[in-house]
Amino acid sequence: MSARYELKSIKQQDRVHDESTLPDVELVTPSRGQYHTSQDLPGSQPVDKYQLVFIILLIHGIGTLMPWNMFINAEDYFRNYKLQPAGNITMSNITSSNNNQNITTHLTRDRTETELESMRKNFLSLLSLAAQLPNTIFNGLNLLVNLGSGNLKLRVNLTLGFQAIIFAITILLAFVDSYQWPGTFFYVTMISVVLLNMASGVYQNCVFGIGAKFPGKYTNAILIGSNLSGTFTSVVNLLSIWLAPQPQEAAMYYFTAALFVIVICLVSYNLLHLNPFFRYYDQAENSDADPTECQLDIATTVRDDKDDTDVNYDIPETLRKTVDAMVPRPSNQNGTAKDYGNSFAGELDKKWQVFKKCWPQCMNVFFTFYFTLALFPSVMAGIQQKDNLLSNKYFAPVCCFLAFNLFALVGNLISGWTTWPGKDRVWMLVAVRVLFVPFFLFCNFNPSTRHWPVLIESDIIYTLGNVLMALTSGYLSSLCMMFASSGLSQDEAPKAGMLAAFFLVFGIFMGINSSFILTWAVEIG
Repeated sequence: MSARYELKSIKQQDRVHDESTLPDVELVTPSRGQYHTSQDLPGSQPVDKYQLVFIILLIHGIGTLMPWNMFINAEDYFRNYKLQPAGNITMSNITSSNNNQNITTHLTRDRTETELESMRKNFLSLLSLAAQLPNTIFNGLNLLVNLGSGNLKLRVNLTLGFQAIIFAITILLAFVDSYQWPGTFFYVTMISVVLLNMASGVYQNCVFGIGAKFPGKYTNAILIGSNLSGTFTSVVNLLSIWLAPQPQEAAMYYFTAALFVIVICLVSYNLLHLNPFFRYYDQAENSDADPTECQLDIATTVRDDKDDTDVNYDIPETLRKTVDAMVPRPSNQNGTAKDYGNSFAGELDKKWQVFKKCWPQCMNVFFTFYFTLALFPSVMAGIQQKDNLLSNKYFAPVCCFLAFNLFALVGNLISGWTTWPGKDRVWMLVAVRVLFVPFFLFCNFNPSTRHWPVLIESDIIYTLGNVLMALTSGYLSSLCMMFASSGLSQDEAPKAGMLAAFFLVFGIFMGINSSFILTWAVEIG
């Protein structure tokens, strides 16, 4: 990025190109964007007409967690349909003229069924690991390897296009008869989840970087969208179960809805660049660049009063050096100029300087998502009802997934009305959420294998605990993400947004791994 300076004419002079006949000039520093003539300067800040930018960022918030939410809400489809062996038929009953072949197939099927039982039991935990490990790695790579703002549009388009392809393949696999190779289907599914979340990690990091350019409510729009994504997928899952009698048909409706959302994100992102409000803040970041990146590109525009045209002058080197000396540059402790240019070390140093300003909120973001994902969905989806309030096939979709996603969304919305307890004390609310861990472990979690006593037997109390956890998750995630970039310069805010997004994903990843430990602890007694 470079800062441009316009030398604006006060009175008309000759067009002779030498220092003695240069026009009288004044130095004009554009406050927003790259403006080459005075006619380009905006009279006032544009408004977000019809809240279009807010709505589009909300849509992209839905898109950031669409891969994750779609697969975890489809747990029943994978676990109880695709990963079931071929009924109760043993392969030894298959008619064949070769008895040795029958025996070999029978042994293979027995071994596969043992593996399938383990896959089905740990499906959500393994799915979560497959999703969040590549998401974390590629989110971090996107944070460290700055490809430049000019490539941001390309990155978003490529990652969304790649996700659309994977969802299309997932829809096709729903109609493939995989009864004879359920284990292979499991690994194909996990590979697709890994690839999908590689793209999602880069996309999510980019979206939070974009949102951080704008006022705080636009970052919250992304977070509202991410929780709305969970509510949307939960509702679509329930409708699919209710409307479609066959699991493969329900899966088709379910994953087609995900594909549709990804396409909307792809189209809306490209339309976003046509919006004046978006361009204003996007150019503001470029014009307010860190002085370490400043490279002067000086030009003059002189107005010809006779024919009402602009005349461009090349600036002599002496004047160029004079103006260059006027630009302040950061210095090292020894007084020498600090000039990183666009080097990798320079980018790391800039992010480190930003991290030193926003690290408390990054830690708050991390622990908010850590405590949430240590319990949801692996532990909470494993809690079985005891009061028989609902049919078993609806209990987890309603009391676990829908309740959590809906009230996490409500928590996001509440943060738009109040920011209590404030930036300096929000860590207290983050820390107290550790109490949710023993609460849910003492519910009716994994009743067939647990050795801990069940202290909370009421389904209503469990559901209320889920609601409270979801409210605090949505509320605190919004506050901490908004606080991360608050009080920073226009150039620092996107970097803080990307740092906070990385700690969000890292918190999810560490929480998911902790869910394995919690499950193991309950089972060993």
